[in-house]
Amino acid sequence: MSMKSKVPKSLEKAWKYVGRFMWRFSGIESNVSEIFVSLFDLNSVAALMFIGNLDLRKKMKLIDLGLKHQGIDKDCARAA
Repeated sequence: MSMKSKVPKSLEKAWKYVGRFMWRFSGIESNVSEIFVSLFDLNSVAALMFIGNLDLRKKMKLIDLGLKHQGIDKDCARAA
């Protein structure tokens, strides 16, 4: 008997939703990390140290501060 037949349909559907969320969230976090590294011109060692130790919210806050420091309005940056 296969493992799939033992799993209730509702649980299988929930796992699919969680998987889709995790996949899309990781894509967003990857893009934010790329922006973070390029904005602060980090070398590979510094990038690994920061990316591994900062959560998404902190990266977003630091990106916001970096844009303000450079005189770039984040609303204008979104439109570009």
